[in-house]
Amino acid sequence: MQFSRKAVGLMFAGLLAIAAAVGGYCSLPSYGDDSSAQINEPAGETTGKAGSTATGDVIEGLVVNEREEPQPGMDVWTVDWKTRKSAARSGPDGRFRLAFPGPLIAEFILLASNADGTQQGILTAKKLGPGRFPLQQVVLKPSRTLHVETVDKRGNPVAGAPVYVDLSGGTSCHITLGPVLTDARGKARLATAEDAKLEWIAAFKGGMGMDYVYLQEDGARRPWSQESAEAVKLVLNGAMRVSVRLRDSLGRGVAGAQVAPWQLWKKGNPVFFFRTAPVWAVSDAQGEVQFDWLPADLEKRVSFSIRSGDYYYPVQAGLPMKDAGGGSLEVTLPAPAQIGGKVTYPDGRPAVGIMIQAEGMGSAATRDWARTAKDGTYRLEVHPNNSYLIAVVDDQWAAASRKGIVLKEGEIREGLSFQLNEGTLIHGTIPLRADMPERFSGSEPMLLEFGPEIPDEWKSSPFATPWGDGEERYRVRLWRSTTPEAKGHYAFRVGPGEYELLLPGIPGKTTRLTVTNQREIVLEE
Repeated sequence: MQFSRKAVGLMFAGLLAIAAAVGGYCSLPSYGDDSSAQINEPAGETTGKAGSTATGDVIEGLVVNEREEPQPGMDVWTVDWKTRKSAARSGPDGRFRLAFPGPLIAEFILLASNADGTQQGILTAKKLGPGRFPLQQVVLKPSRTLHVETVDKRGNPVAGAPVYVDLSGGTSCHITLGPVLTDARGKARLATAEDAKLEWIAAFKGGMGMDYVYLQEDGARRPWSQESAEAVKLVLNGAMRVSVRLRDSLGRGVAGAQVAPWQLWKKGNPVFFFRTAPVWAVSDAQGEVQFDWLPADLEKRVSFSIRSGDYYYPVQAGLPMKDAGGGSLEVTLPAPAQIGGKVTYPDGRPAVGIMIQAEGMGSAATRDWARTAKDGTYRLEVHPNNSYLIAVVDDQWAAASRKGIVLKEGEIREGLSFQLNEGTLIHGTIPLRADMPERFSGSEPMLLEFGPEIPDEWKSSPFATPWGDGEERYRVRLWRSTTPEAKGHYAFRVGPGEYELLLPGIPGKTTRLTVTNQREIVLEE
């Protein structure tokens, strides 16, 4: 089946829209919440949360120096898509093992460091499939030091200002390091891995304001920035106070929720994405949060992301701004819905560690994941007032997906269970060309599974059609991706249903597939 470049572009735009809706798909913060999900075990060992019933992904690897000699006692860490940190220390042979309470996204960043940060390593890695990780090797090198100076609008040093640096690992994969506080001279030093690609450097302080500079991925300054990434001067030229009020559907304050700026525009600067900077504030008993450090010269608007525990609200509420103004933003947060069920093998035994993916459309475009626990059960909090497609996503097993699962606010739906089978293997080989590694870096084969249309009551929602304006725009779709092998071979294992395959490097072309009970479908290009 042939589609125009515009049509395929809209599909990719839909993917990005859903990625943004889930709070920064594939984004990784510098360190996660200081919660029980955080793990830090010595001697190359990590263990899951005590008493936890959920299972997650495991990453194993080796820390070496530039001579490829194993490095024991090194700290290694990364963060999952829900901002939970997993950390470990390499053992005597340099090996480490990171265990997560939940599934990781396809692309993630690993960092390693010695105790004083003078030797650091960074690695952007990809999963090979829903549950397959290649052995990771992180190479330590002498770290790079960034010197940051903060001053007020009169040029006086600003002490005690938190400074952050954002590292880019790809199109949508980031880690934010910090904070490091400026000293009495308004200066701070941050150490990063030599190979790290710097995205931005930023600083803020209550009552003083915020400033930031962007960097090219190779460390060179953009035209609006300074000459060198190693010496940055940030000007905190005044602050604007903004409050955010959280209400439930009955108008009651939502206490204990975390709110953080998502993006803003400072006059004379490009739009700033906070990405994964740990700048969350917690709502009080009345559901209110105050920010007293946003730049006084904001323009256009400032938007906020919101989460409660592990649940991210797929909203980025925005407040229009005027010079020297301020404002108050009120956000209504519907109670999330819950889904749950059990996954079993063909012989009825509980299936442990199987990934379940739920994708919804209607009042918001959302995507959520979970892995089954030791008893084969799973549970997910999802955005309400959506129609969902729920699927097994696994390399070895498949099952018929659950489609048209309509969930209202606060609804709990149990019994969404799956019995596994071998399913159908869809596979083929991407025609490799000499220019593909450069032109299509980061691209992966994508498989869309189709469900029914969303209910009529939600078709007027601005989030009802994240996939564009085609005839099937109201049909719920579930997105899968995979990393091809070295020779371009790719594979998906699925249950019965309607699918559409998009391959990198072949603009404008998609392949429509109907899966029944075939053992395999081989696609040749």
